[in-house]
Amino acid sequence: MCGYRVGTDIGGSFTDLVALHEQTGEIVNIKVPSMQRHPADAVIIAFQEFLQTARPEDVTAVSHATTIAVNTLLSCEYLAHRE
Repeated sequence: MCGYRVGTDIGGSFTDLVALHEQTGEIVNIKVPSMQRHPADAVIIAFQEFLQTARPEDVTAVSHATTIAVNTLLSCEYLAHRE
């Protein structure tokens, strides 16, 4: 079954969704503001926007990342070494 492979990333300012159609090579990029108190809400909003042009059953894979967590860890490590 061919469909979309979807990846999401929650960043400090924006949450990105990128979808690749496995058969056509079409790439869909969606960027929405991140929500500091409820980061998952931005992912939901991005998926809702994506699903205006694709059907849920067309999604064959989803991967998720969060640069906001990595940035927080790096910032804490940086601050710890400065003291």
